[in-house]
Amino acid sequence: MLGKRIIYLLNDEVGHLGIFISSDVMSKEYHEVVTTLDAIELLAPGIYELCIKNFKEVGTNELYSVEIAERSFDDIRVLCDNFDCESAFTAVSRVSEFQAQLYQMLARPFVKMAVTNFGAELGRAMHPLRLSRTLTSSNNPFTGSVEYAAKQVRACRHKASEDNPFLAVEAAWVLSVRSTLEFWRECRDMSSEMLFLTLWNTPWVCYIEHFRKWNEESTLVDDRQQVSGSITALSDSKAGGFVEAVIRMLVLLVKDRHSVRRDRLRRWLDVLKIEPFKSLDAERLQTIIRQQASIASDEVEHAIQTLPILLPECEKRRLAYRLVCHIIGPAKEMLPGTRALLQQFAEVLGQPCAEGDVAENPLSIVPDQRP
Repeated sequence: MLGKRIIYLLNDEVGHLGIFISSDVMSKEYHEVVTTLDAIELLAPGIYELCIKNFKEVGTNELYSVEIAERSFDDIRVLCDNFDCESAFTAVSRVSEFQAQLYQMLARPFVKMAVTNFGAELGRAMHPLRLSRTLTSSNNPFTGSVEYAAKQVRACRHKASEDNPFLAVEAAWVLSVRSTLEFWRECRDMSSEMLFLTLWNTPWVCYIEHFRKWNEESTLVDDRQQVSGSITALSDSKAGGFVEAVIRMLVLLVKDRHSVRRDRLRRWLDVLKIEPFKSLDAERLQTIIRQQASIASDEVEHAIQTLPILLPECEKRRLAYRLVCHIIGPAKEMLPGTRALLQQFAEVLGQPCAEGDVAENPLSIVPDQRP
């Protein structure tokens, strides 16, 4: 993966355009994706699927359970193994990169000079999801009469009888609108696909793809050698300390479960705000995560057995173990494999298995004992 994290999102209810066009779907997907972005950098390099599931309803609000599940290329091939039309997308990517380079050279400097903090705040306020709520809220003076009208409607509302002919007309109208929209959607998608393939499946496009493959063959080998060399230089499982030990245990737990929930990533983000993690810059943190992910993938048992070497002091072992238990969360939500792995960590580190949940962050409780 060359140190990259690839995360994709599937929706069984709508097509790929519906994720962005449907207001209900977009509101949910947009909110959950944006609120998870800051935690994505904590994952080990690889392919993941962002799973958003309906968790429960509280009044009129829906709470969603978000989980980032580890995936492989085989999982993607199950969805689609047809690569015949990829040449067109390769050409689009090449042209897009060229346009991005032109923007960086010619337009970006002027855009940076023109954009102000006020303009940025105005752009956020004018976002469709925010604006749609602002216009219908009490902040809009033109909606003052809506509250009074709503009370009158509630007081006078009566359910229509079953034999009301307008109910049948309503049902027929809804069905006709639905069928019409589906028909035009299919026509639109078909015409868009035909236009795309007509424009990008040409001999000129084939030349762009051939040139790109020739150009990537020389750079891809260098990138792989560079990443492989850096991982080899950092993959000593006996090197490191408290930070490396905690990250290694977390990586092992994620790989055993093959997924990680967003609430656990949130607790991990809170831990990063406290020393000794707070002083780590983003590049150093990513290097440690890649290093420990490589060790956990290649030498699982050895990675566990060498944890005491990273934590020579008994107090640091106890603190690291309890910190991992805090990040993992309540015991009742753990899978049997997670409990077994935590038990193995406790045995290797010579610590008693955590009795009950570690609700509070151990680093914030005992600041004088931080590593």
